[in-house]
Amino acid sequence: MKIAIFNSENFNSIEKRMFQNYIDFINRKTSKEWSGDSNCYYIYDDEVMFSDCVGEPSEEYQVMTIHEWNEKFMQFENEFVLHDGEIVRNIDPELIVEMYNGEYAWKSDCRFATLNNEYAPIDEVYRTRHGNTYIESTECELYIAYSEYHCEMVETDRDDVFYGYVDGNRDETYFQITWGSPFQIYDNLYMDGEAARYHGLLYHEGNDEWYTEEDYPRDNNASYHDLRRRKRFDEAPKFSIGFEIEKEDDDAVEIDYQDLYDRTDWIKEKDGSLCDSSGYELVTPAFDLYSSDLEDEIAKDSDLQTLINADTSSSCGGHINVASNLFDTETLFEHLSGWLPLFYSMYEHRIETNYSKAKKKHSYKYSSDKYSAVYIKSSVLEFRIPSAVKNVTNLLWRRDLLRIMCSSIKEVKIKGFESYYKGSSEIEILQMMMNPKSKLYKHLRLVYSQEKLIDKVELFIKYSQSFNDKQLPKLIRSQVKVDTIENASNQLGA
Repeated sequence: MKIAIFNSENFNSIEKRMFQNYIDFINRKTSKEWSGDSNCYYIYDDEVMFSDCVGEPSEEYQVMTIHEWNEKFMQFENEFVLHDGEIVRNIDPELIVEMYNGEYAWKSDCRFATLNNEYAPIDEVYRTRHGNTYIESTECELYIAYSEYHCEMVETDRDDVFYGYVDGNRDETYFQITWGSPFQIYDNLYMDGEAARYHGLLYHEGNDEWYTEEDYPRDNNASYHDLRRRKRFDEAPKFSIGFEIEKEDDDAVEIDYQDLYDRTDWIKEKDGSLCDSSGYELVTPAFDLYSSDLEDEIAKDSDLQTLINADTSSSCGGHINVASNLFDTETLFEHLSGWLPLFYSMYEHRIETNYSKAKKKHSYKYSSDKYSAVYIKSSVLEFRIPSAVKNVTNLLWRRDLLRIMCSSIKEVKIKGFESYYKGSSEIEILQMMMNPKSKLYKHLRLVYSQEKLIDKVELFIKYSQSFNDKQLPKLIRSQVKVDTIENASNQLGA
């Protein structure tokens, strides 16, 4: 049924309000049962249109005068004095509500507060983080409080709402977590381990417990990845480098990791692949590849020298992490991939291990595997194939090799085109390995005799074909001239 009311100018303001509220109520009340269009009620005249009247009412409308409408629909005998003094009579009581303070108001001017189970003016009703509503100034009785973490009101009696520490920027506050439970340490709650660390607590992996710094049972090594990695620069340099130096040494392991970290930012931590009693992994900060900060810091601290020069075993490796502010890690890998056969030739005994296995060049990008010769991470390119760092000199030799490698990435400019970067190809690297005047040749000769270097060249050719799918020319050993460089007297190893 559709109704049109003509001559609505005869409605006073209260009647118009009552009519609009009433038809809104009828539409809501019947919509669940109505199978066709919902009931539509209109007030119509030449100047005033309420709701969505679309013009002259057609035959489908039941046209009524105001008097007829009053007789048919206004069958109530009542009177309400509203909170603002307005008096309404003979109105459907569904349109009026009694508010929490005992006063009456139009239902359309109110909002139902679910937690109070009462009505209140719209501007006095607020919503909690959990979707429920409440009346202003009733927070205490309803267990509602403001969360500085969520910047919302939360219901504090919920099972997933807690009071404690959430980060390093706030004192205790309410917070909600929908997974697991917070950490309870010394009668305080912490949202997670990071929050606990922000407030000076330390986790002991062996005991599976958290401690204050004062009560913490001291280990020789920090738990794996328990300490934050540091950087020696504010803005990312063109290339940066960091090392993970694995050792097994009964004496060096006794150096206290916390004192070392507080003093140098270098991390001495546990590693699952090393001996529990003598093993440790020394993690350097990230350095600008072309700065002297690495050797300067080592030279100033005797503990760092002891830890780097310590003994190793076959379980130890020496991972190198490289990053660049010019390229993402996949692009950086592409520019340095021509050097992979050199790494395979230097650390041949590690290419078939289950922790640094060599793969086809294209496989590194399409099947990311932590336990491969090279691991492409989101932020760094990790060379995992290098063997254990022998000493400080060996560490700096590796740093300088990476300098040569990264310096080989050149910007190419062609007139009429955007410039682009290009890394050295396998054949270009092979030429450098055979040229006594090149930086690479001289650098390799610091650790290899000429004869040993020629062996590495032949391996480079072999691995270029088997892993990088590059067919390089075969070396004719008889045509290699003896260089004038003094043979490496102390083969430090690469």
